[in-house]
Amino acid sequence: MIKIKRKFCYLIGKTKENIISNFGKNYVESDNILYYTINRTWFTKGVTLSIKFDQHDKVKSVSTMKNNYTLIWHSVFDR
Repeated sequence: MIKIKRKFCYLIGKTKENIISNFGKNYVESDNILYYTINRTWFTKGVTLSIKFDQHDKVKSVSTMKNNYTLIWHSVFDR
């Protein structure tokens, strides 16, 4: 996980438009955070890149999360 996070540290300070143009429009946005799934689909175990922005729409922090198949499965079918 740390290796993946280090790969994306160069994003800090970039604008939201830069991020969307580099990674595409396949993201989920919530509370000024963009979430991208890396190398996997939403329905398998993978890694999600979380990009948090400041009030000027510049990248404030980058973090990674491991997707848990069980949690995703329940969130899809509990609607």
